Amino acid sequence: HNHVKGYDLLQKAAEEVWRKEPNVYFLIAGKEFPIRGLRDKKWIEVGWTNIPGNIVNASDVFVLPNRRTFFDLILLEVMSIGKPIIASFTGGNKFVSRQTNGIITFEKENIADLVKKILDLSLLSRDELERLGLENKILYNNYYTPEKFALRYRKEVGRLFFGEIQK
Repeated sequence: HNHVKGYDLLQKAAEEVWRKEPNVYFLIAGKEFPIRGLRDKKWIEVGWTNIPGNIVNASDVFVLPNRRTFFDLILLEVMSIGKPIIASFTGGNKFVSRQTNGIITFEKENIADLVKKILDLSLLSRDELERLGLENKILYNNYYTPEKFALRYRKEVGRLFFGEIQK
């Protein structure tokens, strides 16, 4: 829970969301350091976990509020589970979000935009959320599995070193 990961932005967004829609809950995984969680019954801190997939599966939507990132692996992990994602428009989030409707971006550090996206998704039906999550899962399976990544990596390395695409 730190500044770069946007944890404080998520906290501020939660407080704004609750003013407009008090029935939204936030289920948070990870070590409460250096920033501690909010003290509210709708802010549930589970701490560090070796089974993050269970936490993601218990959620309707995953929020990734990074201020900066290159390519956050949790994005791919959540896609592989098939959940909709609200992500800051930064780093690898920009690239991947262009490939699916299941990743809804907000302008980084823009709490009002993050609040709007959370509230927008809170209005969607279970079927609509599942459809967005399925788009993410399909994208993951088509392009981001370890096997697909390894093939693209090998081709790029071959192109860089040998000037041609290796099979």
